[in-house]
Amino acid sequence: MHPNLMIDFYHAQLALAGWSVCDVRGTLGWRVYGRNGENVIDATAATQAEAWRIACERGLLECCEVVVDEGRCAIPRPTRMRPPPSPAPLLRV
Repeated sequence: MHPNLMIDFYHAQLALAGWSVCDVRGTLGWRVYGRNGENVIDATAATQAEAWRIACERGLLECCEVVVDEGRCAIPRPTRMRPPPSPAPLLRV
């Protein structure tokens, strides 16, 4: 899958979870920084997509705590994120 689609996917996941995030390219690679109230995520990686993946994992684990209600998990931690479906091929008319 194209890296830009993955970055959009990770950004959307964090936004849905209430995070305000941004990225910047520096001398050591890419950095993704975000805040959700008092919580902070900061991820650095060689590629932009990898930095977003790390930030997304950290952000979702930070905000999605397990709530136990009568022995059941009311809000389970995310177990695995699914990437968006591949875009349909363009048809010539």
